[in-house]
Amino acid sequence: MITKERLLKSIDELLDQVLLIQKIEIGLQQSAEGKVTDNDDFKREMKQWFVTPQY
Repeated sequence: MITKERLLKSIDELLDQVLLIQKIEIGLQQSAEGKVTDNDDFKREMKQWFVTPQY
């Protein structure tokens, strides 16, 4: 017999998988529409994320 806790955990895992599939589908649609960032632009943007602000 499955416990309530195990059932809730299974439902939570299932929801995580559904959300992942939705995100993948959104990404594929964006890619098909040309809404992408090329690697060089992404690398430049990423460098800015890790720059320590100068005070």
